[in-house]
Amino acid sequence: MLNKKLLITIGLLPSCLLSTAMAQNNETPTADSYWTLNGHFISTAIDSKVANMSRVKDQAMNYALNADYHSGSWLTSLAVGFFQYKDLDKFSQTVIGTGWGNRGDVEERSSDASALLLSVAVGPKWQFGSDSQFTAAVQAGYSHLARSERSITSCSNCYKEKINVDAGAFADASLQYSFGSWQLGLLGRQQLSGDLGTAVGVTIGWRL
Repeated sequence: MLNKKLLITIGLLPSCLLSTAMAQNNETPTADSYWTLNGHFISTAIDSKVANMSRVKDQAMNYALNADYHSGSWLTSLAVGFFQYKDLDKFSQTVIGTGWGNRGDVEERSSDASALLLSVAVGPKWQFGSDSQFTAAVQAGYSHLARSERSITSCSNCYKEKINVDAGAFADASLQYSFGSWQLGLLGRQQLSGDLGTAVGVTIGWRL
């Protein structure tokens, strides 16, 4: 069932991207084509077996910055996020400072468990309300976890461990309310492949 969902999503993505590109090529820039930047604060579930093997809790936070391109009735999103695990297997190490302005200070520092979450998504959107202040969207996308590890921040020679959690294809549903140039919204995500599960969160952003 999972593979079937993944194939459907991958099959839809090229057609969505092609439709968006054609719309951009055939239309002159208008008020309907614009960018927004959004901060996302998302609680994400992790498969319990995978989380247990990786010694992290089965819930993580994703703090992301989204660049959204609105073109007519289409929404294309690019995102980069800081994915923060709740670590169950921290370690400590003695660190000697070597950076500029650091006089070789020695300190004991603890590890963090985190990753970089990169994603792209595309899909239709609808605007409604007396002044079109509400925007609803449904998107299909793909995400990737990079530098997923347990390590000590800003330490080049410290011990580190890889955290084997995979992202993958997903489907998003969002609702935003606009007031002036600002936007507030809700986001729901269902992962279709990989080790992540349902995600819910809030968004805040502004129109460029």
